[in-house]
Formats: sequence, structure tokens, C-alpha cells
Amino acid sequence: MAAPAPAATPAPKGPPLALPFNEDFEPAALRTDIWNPHEAGGGTVTLVEGKGGYGKYVLQAHLPANAQRAFALIDTLRLPDTLRGHAFGRAYVFITPNGPTRHTVLTVTGSAAWPAANWLEVGMYQGAFQLSYQQQDRAAPARGETVAFGKPMPTGKWFCLEWEVNDTPDTLAVWVDGELMNRETFTFKTFGNTDLIKGFADFGLGVRVFGPVPDAFDIYYDNVAFDAKR
Repeated sequence: MAAPAPAATPAPKGPPLALPFNEDFEPAALRTDIWNPHEAGGGTVTLVEGKGGYGKYVLQAHLPANAQRAFALIDTLRLPDTLRGHAFGRAYVFITPNGPTRHTVLTVTGSAAWPAANWLEVGMYQGAFQLSYQQQDRAAPARGETVAFGKPMPTGKWFCLEWEVNDTPDTLAVWVDGELMNRETFTFKTFGNTDLIKGFADFGLGVRVFGPVPDAFDIYYDNVAFDAKR
């Protein structure tokens, strides 16, 4: 059975986050004043220990075998106004044993009311990076995506994932362990390539898959950060 669509992200639970923001997932309790968890299709998102991260606990996004259109992720609507047009992010990531061949989402940075929102995505497809602009706002005059594929995604080891998102024009850049993997500017249908998001308000990470998952896999995250500069 297909997983239900993710519920809309609740309103922010506090003031905008102070920059630079860093989340090390210590101690072992998700900060629900900042993060909203989303799970479906058997996916789970939790804090676990003993995975060799940069502290005692890391975030685990798990999808079981035979999951259909499943997701396990967290997001926050407390991005400050200073990141509305341009932002940098970083996370230490471990994918095991590997990702599915289907389109798999890792991070999204976009407008409010996810998943009915517009966002720039760091994802993977057939073992390689997939960067995309997604327009999913149901109030928008058109829905769809613009996709770019890149270099292989590391698996089976911890790596430092960095990204830069810009709304003027709508550009996404990704680094792995300091090496630039991709830099893409997205043009969507007749709407051009600028102000497609109309301000970054929501950030999420974990895993979301738009198809069947033959084999179980996990994506671990640690030391998540974002700021107005790299």
C-alpha cells in the first residue's frame, strides 16, 4: 500500500534560530521545539548511538524492505529571515548499505507548508547525486520539477555533505569532503530561474522515496549546521 502524503509542517514553536545553528543530536532526545518528525510507509526517524558519528548520538532515518512511497525525516520552520534568499548547510552523512535506485530525497530547503511547498533538493538517483527544484505548492499555477544529475553519492562511510541554496537565481551547489560535486541553476517552465521559492522558510533532512524500496537501508546524520556563509 502506498504511504500517505506527509502531513503539513506545524507552525514554528519558537523564535527564529540563532546563527550559526548547529545540531549535534546530544543528548538522546529530538528537540521538538525545533524539529518536526515525519514518518510513513514503515519509515522511522530516531536518535541512536554507537554508529561512529561525531558524538554519542546520531539521527537515523530508516526505511524497511518493500516499503512503498515511504519517508522518515525531520524539518524545521524556524529558519531566520537572514537565510530567506541565500543559505549554506552542512551535515555529516553515512548511507548504508546503499541507497535505492529510485529517486531518494536527503535534504530540502524551501517555502513553508512542506510537503505542499516549493524547494531545492539534495537527493540521489541510481547511486548518484540528484539535485532538483520541486514545485509542489498546490496553490501554484503549475506543479512539477526540474532535475540535474551528478557524480556518484558516497556510501558505506561517513562524509561531509555541504550545500548552498540561492533564490536569486535558483541555484544549488553541493560539496563532499570539501570537493565541489555539482552546481546547478534551475529554470522551471515559463517561470524563469529567479525567486521560484519566494524565500527559504523550511529546512528538512532524512529520507523520502517516491517508489518501491526492495532492500532496507539507513541514512545517518550528525553535526547538522546552517548559516548565511559557508
